[in-house]
Amino acid sequence: MSNDEYDETRDLWNRVADDWRRQVGEDGDGNRILNSDPVLWQFAGDVNGVTILDAGCGTGYCPRSSVTEVRV
Repeated sequence: MSNDEYDETRDLWNRVADDWRRQVGEDGDGNRILNSDPVLWQFAGDVNGVTILDAGCGTGYCPRSSVTEVRV
């Protein structure tokens, strides 16, 4: 990927980020809540007392929904 293509892609995602945040919301969107999350949490197992690094793209709603303390 060239620098120009990288810049264009980054700029596109930055432009749609606010809309994405509105669609996903604080608790995730319907597709994730019904389909992805149950599988993810079953795979993750008990996360009580562990540190979670959300290195994916998105709003970070998943680890926020499982913790009592959030550090940025």
